[in-house]
Amino acid sequence: MLVRPIDIRKTKKLVEKGFKIYNRYLLSIADDDQFLLDEKSFEIKLDISDRNISDKEKEKLQYVQYIISRYNRLCVLDRKIIYYSYMIKEKNNDGFTANNLGFDSNYFYRKKKEAIINMAYALNAEIYEGEISEID
Repeated sequence: MLVRPIDIRKTKKLVEKGFKIYNRYLLSIADDDQFLLDEKSFEIKLDISDRNISDKEKEKLQYVQYIISRYNRLCVLDRKIIYYSYMIKEKNNDGFTANNLGFDSNYFYRKKKEAIINMAYALNAEIYEGEISEID
């Protein structure tokens, strides 16, 4: 069985849209001290168990935890790229991120593309060539 080719452009847009929602929800449900990053493995944990949460916040929290659980499935390199590109408040350009990770720009863009595809698979959000989606 052949693997169907992924529409990279549409898949990237969908993943980026998911991270945009994630960041907005995170702003409304978590304080900086509740967002825990393991600096070695780049795994993220969210500690929000100690306060009363409204139903609206619970929905947001479930979405954020879903994104985090899928993100934590990725390899360390993919997590680093995704973290610096999409999951921190300070948005850095790709050149800064590549330099921060010690990569030249060509290697970084190749690895970023792979990381986005892997994240799309983790989220079950990949779009295949020829499929119609709301991203168009």
